[in-house]
Amino acid sequence: MVIRVYIASSSSSTVIKKKQQDVLGANKIGYIEKDTVANEENQKQMRENAPENSGPATGSSLPPQIFNDSQYSENLLRGAITQGK
Repeated sequence: MVIRVYIASSSSSTVIKKKQQDVLGANKIGYIEKDTVANEENQKQMRENAPENSGPATGSSLPPQIFNDSQYSENLLRGAITQGK
């Protein structure tokens, strides 16, 4: 089992970036971080594999997104960020 977390290393929101780091740091499960800003292939993989309802009402899926192997996992990271956990 490989957990892949697609992130945006240059998030314009420092609050989101801080919460993203807090959630990832608190997670005791090993994961591979995939930066969608520094690597276009990572962005392409994330968008191809994320379901349509994982993104905004219009446009493509946005990081952070979590996958277990190649299977999309419920977007727990985004939920934790938006709920302020």
